[in-house]
Amino acid sequence: MSDIMAIVNQAMNADAERLRSIGQNLANVNTESYKREVVTQQFDRMMVEKNESRVGLYSTGSDSALHPKVMRDLSQGVLKQTNNLMDIALNGQGFLQVEKSGDTYFTRKGHLAVDENGVLSLTTGEKILGIGGNIYLDGTNVEIDTEGSLIQSGVDIGQLAVVHFENADELDYVGEGLFKQRDAQISVSGNTRVKQGFIEVSNVDSLTEMTALIEATRHFEASSQVLKGYDSMLDSAINTLADF
Repeated sequence: MSDIMAIVNQAMNADAERLRSIGQNLANVNTESYKREVVTQQFDRMMVEKNESRVGLYSTGSDSALHPKVMRDLSQGVLKQTNNLMDIALNGQGFLQVEKSGDTYFTRKGHLAVDENGVLSLTTGEKILGIGGNIYLDGTNVEIDTEGSLIQSGVDIGQLAVVHFENADELDYVGEGLFKQRDAQISVSGNTRVKQGFIEVSNVDSLTEMTALIEATRHFEASSQVLKGYDSMLDSAINTLADF
């Protein structure tokens, strides 16, 4: 396949990934604490360079053009008041530390519950980790201050383990609002505040996504027409040569 057709195919693959990502974002516009997907413009780093009779394709990575990178926009979502004592939202860039099936994850989810063993958990089942491990509650009547300290019947019973990362974009998203630590380094500083009686809503903006959907669709269709035109040109050239 020629370099020109390869370039167009790679552009179409990137557009297809964008369309998938936009669909995912729109489907989660009302999902608590959802962080929108962003497809990086890696294929834009390609250069088409005419060198005498040769057209060459260059990129800064051997396969960056073939595999556009999907990242997460970790910007703050709007905090919505619920007045539910078992709802919390993080105002800042921190993450709650949770445990699921023996593994540690990080999340922005904040619908809390108390399991059958009295362990503070998320309603989706993950156990909330405090600075000293699991946090045990006697019922759901609890006060949670802005530092994440939990007070029940006037007694301080633990503190949420809110963590920050120096390079949070290196976290791996594993689904269901959970992130796994890969190359991200935990930071010793952070200014996240816990807000009881609130939840963080999705940071997806429907208008922005719809605009991106239109742009990606048009670009995909234009690339498709270029590919068809180039293919037709090749067929014509082959037929012309066959007549000699």
